[in-house]
Amino acid sequence: MTTPLRAFVAASLSLALFADLPLPAQSPPSRIGIVVVQGEGAIYRAGQRSEGLAVRVEDEEHRPLAGASVTFALPASGASGEFTNGAQNLTIVTNSQGLATTPGFRLNQVPGKLQIYVTASYHGLQADELIDQVVQSSSSSANAQQIQPRKSGHKWVWLVVGLVAAAGAGGGYYYYHVRQNSTASGSSISITAGSPVFGGPH
Repeated sequence: MTTPLRAFVAASLSLALFADLPLPAQSPPSRIGIVVVQGEGAIYRAGQRSEGLAVRVEDEEHRPLAGASVTFALPASGASGEFTNGAQNLTIVTNSQGLATTPGFRLNQVPGKLQIYVTASYHGLQADELIDQVVQSSSSSANAQQIQPRKSGHKWVWLVVGLVAAAGAGGGYYYYHVRQNSTASGSSISITAGSPVFGGPH
C-alpha cells in the first residue's frame, strides 16, 4: 500500500470512529436576562391595532438563548387588549437569535398607561421585564411608535408627533433620553404647529 493511500485509509477510519461521538455541550448559563427589542415607549390610540412586541433572551455573557419560553401578559383591567389568540397572554419560544416576537394585538377602548409583563424561563432560570406603552383616547391626534431596545439604566425613545393647525398641517419629531430613577430637572419642552420649537430654560 502506498503512503498516500495509507494516509487516506487512516483518516477515513478516524472519521468513522468519531462520527457518532456527541459534541461537547455548552455549559448552561448561571442567569438569564431580557432585552426589549420592539414595543418600548409606543403610543397608540384606543381601539387601534398595535405593532408586534419583540424581546431577546440572553445569558450572563449577552449571548442569545434559543429555546427559551417567553410569555407576554397584558393587564387584566384598564388599558389593555387581546392577542390574536383572543387571550391576554401569549407564549413564544425564542429562535436561534434568542428572539421572541408577537404579532400585533388589538387595544381596548380604555386610555392610559399600558404595561406589558414579560417573563422568560430557560432550564430552570427565570427573568422578567416590563414593556411600557401609552394608550391615548381615540380622539387624540398623536400617534407614535418606537423601535429602540431598553438599555440598562436608560430609556431611548423616538416619538413622532402629528401637529394639525387650522391653516395647515406641520409635523416634527423629537428625541429624548431619560435616565431612570433620576429626579426631574423642572425644564419643559414646547411644541407648536408648523415648525416645531423645542426648548427649555437655560
